[in-house]
Amino acid sequence: MYWENAPDTGTTLVSQAMSRKRYFDIKKYLHFNANTAIDSDRYYKVRPIYILLNEALQQFGVLAEHLSIDERMVRYFGRHECKMYMKGKPVKFGYKLWILTSFDGYPFYIIPYQGAQKDNGSENSSERLDKDMKSKKEKKTLSQTVVENLLSVVETPAKHKIYMDNFFTSYDLFVSLRDKRFFATGTVRENRIAKCPLKSSKILGKMDRGTSDRKFDTKNEIAAVRWNDNRVVSLITNFEDTRCFTKVERRMKGGKQKVDVPSCVVSYNKYKNGVDLFDNHMETYFSSIQGKQWYWPLFVNAFETSLVAAWKLTKFFAPEQALDLHKFRRHITIAYLGLCVPRNIEGRGLGIQQKNTDYLKLQSEHILVKNPNGKQRRCQLKNCTKNH
Repeated sequence: MYWENAPDTGTTLVSQAMSRKRYFDIKKYLHFNANTAIDSDRYYKVRPIYILLNEALQQFGVLAEHLSIDERMVRYFGRHECKMYMKGKPVKFGYKLWILTSFDGYPFYIIPYQGAQKDNGSENSSERLDKDMKSKKEKKTLSQTVVENLLSVVETPAKHKIYMDNFFTSYDLFVSLRDKRFFATGTVRENRIAKCPLKSSKILGKMDRGTSDRKFDTKNEIAAVRWNDNRVVSLITNFEDTRCFTKVERRMKGGKQKVDVPSCVVSYNKYKNGVDLFDNHMETYFSSIQGKQWYWPLFVNAFETSLVAAWKLTKFFAPEQALDLHKFRRHITIAYLGLCVPRNIEGRGLGIQQKNTDYLKLQSEHILVKNPNGKQRRCQLKNCTKNH
């Protein structure tokens, strides 16, 4: 529609910058890695793009004090060995990405998840972004491996606090993070807290709203708290004081009442949604350009990630001049299309070339030209002396 001549659909800014044929040719032949570089990496087609993207995100971004770890799905309905189904997610089919973001949604590190891998013994396998094989060699769970790989870009662990949900959180992981001087808080499943003698969820769920139970491991300095709200929630932390409480209002029978909330729960609810905010920004104005290749959605995702990250940086460094995301995307589009030299498309003909009156091309091996006297015609090919 961008190249139509109709006044209600045509876009002059696009049609003057590039012809439709050139656009589709670029889209058809766009590649990011040589086919000769194929190895066991299931994302080899887009691996260079994500390496460059992560380098740029870390180069220009400022690591916030509060960081969030979570997953994101890239929509894809075709066939590929890395396509997954995630029940209960807004995007149920597609590629899974592990992401480290700031609490306000700036992405710092993205790892495309490719499932269980086979060790091919190559040197490149140890240098990839997602090193799932280490989970088997070092007897680590997938969640531990993902968290440690994501946090490998953090140079000063003591200056940051990490928040994650119960998919990643475990007692062993938090002990490991504590040894590396990472501060972390997360919700945890009951079977992952090393038989901590907290009151069971069934018992605590029958008590008054706001009731909690806490335990502290003095050896590894890990605190666990189980709190009853509209449902029972379990958290562990390696730096927060679980003895501190605040009051919040809750709707209960008979009206609103104030209940006690552990301070670690308040902090978790405040800083855990970084990846969700980033996901929301990505889906609000996500590009609808589609392609047939399996790696096209991953390329579009990388492109959209760079847009959202750039918008976040403008809000961080120049908040008084910051635009909303929609206006920012428009400004970027107009600026890049404005760099193109306008094509001369006025009065386009039917593509019929004018005849050359000097040369006459025949269906033969000769190119003939009229002699000045007009009696004979001579072939203009080199080393041909034949007259006609």
